[in-house]
Amino acid sequence: MRSSSIKYLFDQGIKNVWLNRSMTAASIGSLTACLIFIGVAFLISANINSLLGHLGEKLEIKAFIYDDRNDRDIEFVRSELELTHEVGSIVYVSKEEAHEKMTEIIGSDLHEGIPLIYPASFKIVARDWSELPVLVEKINSYEIFEKVEVPTDISETLVKIQMGMNLFGIGLVAALMIISVIVIANTIRATVFARRTEIGIMKQVGATNNFIRIPFMVEGIVIGVVSAVISFCITWLAYSQITRMLDGDLGDFISGLTGSILPFGSVAQDLALYFLGGGILTGIVSCILSLRKHLKV
Repeated sequence: MRSSSIKYLFDQGIKNVWLNRSMTAASIGSLTACLIFIGVAFLISANINSLLGHLGEKLEIKAFIYDDRNDRDIEFVRSELELTHEVGSIVYVSKEEAHEKMTEIIGSDLHEGIPLIYPASFKIVARDWSELPVLVEKINSYEIFEKVEVPTDISETLVKIQMGMNLFGIGLVAALMIISVIVIANTIRATVFARRTEIGIMKQVGATNNFIRIPFMVEGIVIGVVSAVISFCITWLAYSQITRMLDGDLGDFISGLTGSILPFGSVAQDLALYFLGGGILTGIVSCILSLRKHLKV
């Protein structure tokens, strides 16, 4: 196909967007609404994952060291664990530090009446709590540890919640995309039906399916891009307003509880790509489905 023909078809597509502006507006409105719901689902999922990650950082594996192990053995194990992929962070707590910490907790007077020996230990945070079993197995492989305390129940709960939220988000996005395609395809089908005679004549004079289809696909792309821009702006303004409202006392409480409310800038690029890709894909697929029947001449 010559470049002049391609330019003509693109110009026709842009022209048809304006000529059928009432239908175009209806399609943009439908797709925008669905994209906003997708954006809300994405932001909720991202913030919940951030919350779970924040809670996971507060869960520590405590590996207590035998009292007779020397500093060289301890340092060797520490360097080994620091290089382990599953380890997010590791902190060594000496016997003296453990003693001072316990004194602060139960009080010096009471502590003096209870002469206890506190072992040195490592406090280890997993990089990803879904890899906890692998990390625990790695820790237990070192003979310097007398006891390893693992918050298994809590970590398993966090992983299940995270997986559940991810599956829910994927399912919701898929359902909304299907709804978008159906709604927009039905909207565009009315435009195609009004031009069925024109399409039939073009087929009779030898126009290929692609020649007929391209202007409608251009319409779909325009609808998708405009819907994506509108959805992004609305989502941005709404999310910014909500986070601004939470900057008061309620915001301090939530931040203290989660420490994980994501600023819009940290998810803006991903959200924009999802909106743009989803909008364009939905517009094109809707147009193709709308034309399918009328191209069978």
